[in-house]
Amino acid sequence: MSSVFAAVNVTPQGKPDGSISVTGTSDHKKAPVALLVKEGNETRYINQGMTNDQGEYEFSFQLDPEKAYTGKVNVEGETKTFAISTKKQGEGGGTGNSGNPETPKPGTDKSKTIYLRIEGYNQTILPRTAITVDNFDLTPYLGRASGSSATPSDGWGPDKLPNVTAMHGIIRGLEQAGINPKDHQSGADIQDYGWGLYVAMIGGEREFDHRSTSGWMYRVNDELPSIGGQGYVLKDGDDMVWYFAAYGYDNMYSKIAANKTSVKPKEEIEVTLTSPDKGPVKNAVIYVNGQEAKNSGRKVSTDEQGKAKLTFDRPGSYTISAERFKQDIRDLIRPNPIKIEVNGEAAAPISIEELKKQFEELLAAANKEEDMVALIRQAVDQAVEAKRENDTQITEAIKNMQTIAGWIDKAAAKASMPASFTALAECNLRLLELAGELVDKPLSEAAKKEIEAVAIILLNGYVTTISKADEAGENAEAFVRLIKAVDKLHGKIDEKKIRPVIERLLSKSMEIAVKKEHIQDDGTKLLVIIDDTIIKEIERVQQKQKAIKQGIATSKLNATYLLDKPLTLLIPPGKSDKVRIQIDKEILDRLVNSINIRTQAAQFTLQPAAFAGVIEQGKVLTLQLDKVDAADYPAGFVSASESVHSMFLIDATVTGATVVPQQPIMFAIPYELPEGAALPAVYTSIKNERVSVPTTYNKDEKMLVTTLSAPGPVLVLTGQTGAYTDLAGFEWAKEAIYALKQKGIISGTSEMTFSPGKSITRAEFAALLARAYEQPATEKKLIPFRDVTADKWYAKDISVVYHAGIMTGISVDRFGPEQVISREEAAAVVSRLLKQKKGIGPQQPIELSFKDKQAISEWARQDIAFAVQQGIITGMGDQTFAPKRQVKRAEAAVMLYGLERLLIGK
Repeated sequence: MSSVFAAVNVTPQGKPDGSISVTGTSDHKKAPVALLVKEGNETRYINQGMTNDQGEYEFSFQLDPEKAYTGKVNVEGETKTFAISTKKQGEGGGTGNSGNPETPKPGTDKSKTIYLRIEGYNQTILPRTAITVDNFDLTPYLGRASGSSATPSDGWGPDKLPNVTAMHGIIRGLEQAGINPKDHQSGADIQDYGWGLYVAMIGGEREFDHRSTSGWMYRVNDELPSIGGQGYVLKDGDDMVWYFAAYGYDNMYSKIAANKTSVKPKEEIEVTLTSPDKGPVKNAVIYVNGQEAKNSGRKVSTDEQGKAKLTFDRPGSYTISAERFKQDIRDLIRPNPIKIEVNGEAAAPISIEELKKQFEELLAAANKEEDMVALIRQAVDQAVEAKRENDTQITEAIKNMQTIAGWIDKAAAKASMPASFTALAECNLRLLELAGELVDKPLSEAAKKEIEAVAIILLNGYVTTISKADEAGENAEAFVRLIKAVDKLHGKIDEKKIRPVIERLLSKSMEIAVKKEHIQDDGTKLLVIIDDTIIKEIERVQQKQKAIKQGIATSKLNATYLLDKPLTLLIPPGKSDKVRIQIDKEILDRLVNSINIRTQAAQFTLQPAAFAGVIEQGKVLTLQLDKVDAADYPAGFVSASESVHSMFLIDATVTGATVVPQQPIMFAIPYELPEGAALPAVYTSIKNERVSVPTTYNKDEKMLVTTLSAPGPVLVLTGQTGAYTDLAGFEWAKEAIYALKQKGIISGTSEMTFSPGKSITRAEFAALLARAYEQPATEKKLIPFRDVTADKWYAKDISVVYHAGIMTGISVDRFGPEQVISREEAAAVVSRLLKQKKGIGPQQPIELSFKDKQAISEWARQDIAFAVQQGIITGMGDQTFAPKRQVKRAEAAVMLYGLERLLIGK
C-alpha cells in the first residue's frame, strides 16, 4: 500500500504546433493517475492511466497552437496543478510547472453526510437528498470489467480505501433510491478494472445507449473531478451529482435560478439557466411540474443569455426545471429544480365566445400571425385545464375542441412561418391528448361519434402542420406523444381512419430534402454529392427514428414496422430527368443502413453493403438514374408495336467503369395504376437478352417497385388488360390479386373470374408459397405424409414448403392437403416465412388485443401476433380475429402480397 504522505511531481511541455506532453513521478507505484487540462473554464482534455513500477507516468496529446492552458494531475488523491502553453518562446510559451502545496490524506473515515442527486437520461433517479455515507467494502458490489485494460484486483475494502469516496456515495444513494447496486443487469454495473472502478450502468441506462460518447459522469460541488469515483474523497456537506451524459463531456451541466420564488397569479418571474463551465444555456425548454411551460400559449425557451420569463394563472406550488435536445438526443443535464410559490386568487378564464370574436378579428387582419397563434394556444390551455367532471362539462369540452380544431385549420391555411406551424402542431397534439382522455368517460353514442370526427380532423391537422414546422417541432418526443394519444383512442374510433394517417406521418418523418448547395445542375443532368453534411443529417434522422421506435414499441397500432424502412433522400426537380449521385468510399463506409434516393422520375435504394466490396479507398461511386426518351433506347430493346410508359438507364460506375453490386438493386417508378387494372410488364437486359423482372405496386406512394440483379435498362410498358368481373365487394384485395397475377403466382378460376370468396385448401396455399418465393421443386425429397402421394399435382409444392420449414403437417404423418386452411394456420405460416427470409422476429412476447384471443391455438399465438404487428394480417373489424374461420382466395392474395412487400422493402 502506498504511503499516506506522497509527493507528486509534474513536468509539462508544450510546443508551438499544439503538441503537449505531461510527465512526472510520484511515490505511488502501479496506481491510477488522472489528468485534466482546461482552457479558462472549458475542459479541453481529460484522461486516466497508471503509474509504472517506479511511480512514473506520461501523457501525450494534441491541443490548439498559440493557447495557454492550466492542468491538474491526480495520483491516488494527491494532486498537482500546473500551467502550460503552446505559444512560441518569448510569448509566454514552453514549459510550465506551478502547483498547490500537497494536501495530505485525512485519516480513516467512519462516515460523511453529503447531498446526492442522480440524474438518469429520461428521469431523475434520486432527487437531491441528504444521505450519510459510511466506509464499507465496495468489492461485493462490483462486476467484471468489460474492457481490455483490466488488471488483477485485490479488492476495494477499507484497507485500500481508508476514506469515504464518491463511489461509496453512489452505492448508498442507489440503495436509498430503491435500486439494487448488486443487480448488474438493471440495477448498477460498477466494474472492477483492478487499477480503478468504472460505472458502466445505473438503473438500466448503460454507456453507449444513445451514441458512442454516452456514459455516466459525476460532479462534486459543481466541479468535474479528474479522477475516478474511487479516488475522490468526500467531505461533510459535499454536494454530489451523478448523471448520464449522452454527449459525454459536451453535455451541458446546468443550474437554474429565479429572480423571485414567491409571486401572485399573472406576476412575471425570470429564470436563468447557466452552465458552470460554459456560461448561459440557450434554447432550453423550461418545464413546470414535469410539463413544457407555456406563456400565453407559447413554449417557453431560454434566450441567448439563458433567460426565460414565466407567469402562472393559478395559486399553487410549481417545480421548475429544463430540458434541451440536440438531434433528438438530450444534451443538457437537468438542473436541480427550484420551487415557485404562487399565492392569491386565480384569474378568470376568457369565454370561448370572446376568444372566438378575437380570433375572427385576427384572422381577418394583416400581419397578426403570431397573435393569432398565441390566441389559439391560450384557448387550448383553457380547454385542457377546464373541469370535465359531469355530463355538462364533458359536452362543453367536446364542443370547445371542435371549435378550436376549426380555428387551427383556418390559421394553418393563412400561416407562413415555420414556428407558427410548430405551435399549431402542438395545439393539435394537446387536443388529441384531451380527446384520448374524454373517450374513456361514460359517453353517449352521439358524443363518441363527435369525438371520433374531431380526432380525425386533429390528426390530419397535425400531419399538415408538422410537415411545415421548424426543427423544434420535428422531434421524437412529439411523435411518441402523438402515438400514445392515438393509442388511447384505439378501439374507440375506426382504426381504418387512423392508420393511413399514422403511416403517412411516420413515412414523412423519414424523409430528408437535399438542399440546393449539394446539387449541380448544368441543364443536361443533375449532379448530387452525398457529403459529410448529408451523412450527419441522415444520422440525426436515424437517431430520431430509433427514439420513436423505442417510444411506440408497445403501441396498440403495431406501427413499428414502418420505421424499419430506409430513410429517403428527396432530390428536388431540375432541368433534366438525368441524375448522377456521387459518394466516395469514406462516406459510403459511414452509411450503416440502406437509404432511398428519390428523384422526380424514379427512386433508387442505395444499400451500402452492395457496394462496399467493389470500391477501393479513395475512389468515388457514381450512380446513374436517367429517364430517357426513344432516341436513347438501346438498339433492338423495344419493338415498334409496344406501347412504352417509360424507360430508364441505371448504372453504377467507379472511375468510369461499371461495377456490379453484391446485392440486388431495388428501383421504384412513379405510376398511376387505375382501379381494377393489372400491373404493367417491366423488363431489363441480362447478357443482351430482354427479361421480365418481378414487380409490385405500392398503392400508398403510387409507385412500381422492382428488383434488378445488375445495372441496366428498365422498360415499363403501358398497363395490361384482363380484369376479373367478380371482384365487386372485394376492392380491398384488387391490388394484391392483380399484382400476384402479373407475376404468375396466382390465377383466376376462369379467364374472367377469380372467385375471391372461395375457400383455399392447404395444398393450394402451399403451391402459392412455393411459386411466390422462388422455392422451385428441383429435386424429389421424401416427405412423411401418407395423404400426399407422388401422383398428386401438389406433391412437389408441399415437399418444397415442408423441407424449407415453412409448413408442417396437421399430424406426424398427415398434411391434410384437401383440408381448407384456417386464418390462424395461414397467419402462422406467413409469419414463419417472414422470420426465415428477413431474419427478424419479436424481441419479447407480443400481447394480442383481440376479444377472442383465447380461441387462438397456443402454438399459433406468437406467430399471429407478429404477423399482425407487421401488418400482414388484421382482425375482422369487430376486434376479433376469428382464428378458425376459413381463408378465402382474396384473403390469401392480400396476405402473400403484404408479405412480399415487406420482403422487398416496400
